[in-house]
Amino acid sequence: MAGITLQVDDHEVRACFRRLMDAGAGPSVTPVLSEVLYSGVMDNFEAEGRPKKWQPLSPVTLGLTGPHAILQRTGSHLRSRITRSSGSKFAEVGINWVAAAIHQFGGKAGRGRKVTIPARPYFVVTDDMNRELIATMEEALQEAADGH
Repeated sequence: MAGITLQVDDHEVRACFRRLMDAGAGPSVTPVLSEVLYSGVMDNFEAEGRPKKWQPLSPVTLGLTGPHAILQRTGSHLRSRITRSSGSKFAEVGINWVAAAIHQFGGKAGRGRKVTIPARPYFVVTDDMNRELIATMEEALQEAADGH
């Protein structure tokens, strides 16, 4: 995917992934890992931020759009454009939309860059997600060792 890349720098997940690749079990489990990541991102939208809640919508935004879940207004392209993919040596989630970065990182937007949009990180890998990734990989490693 083009654009900004976020990577999880977690040594346990990476070490388990290396063992998975060394065992030759990667291609069978990377689609599942991709789904774990995707589900976690969707959970971030549902919770409106995890582990830290997103900043509420401004009164101006509420006046323009009415009340709605943060980053989930009807017709919004953000959540619907989150994708997942996998290959023999990778599992990823991403988005290919230039406006997505402002919501992840925050910054100035609008005409003349007069509006400050707070960071509302939706690509967040929680401890629970890390545990699920590791458990999924360890299960695949055990199945590979058992000859399944």
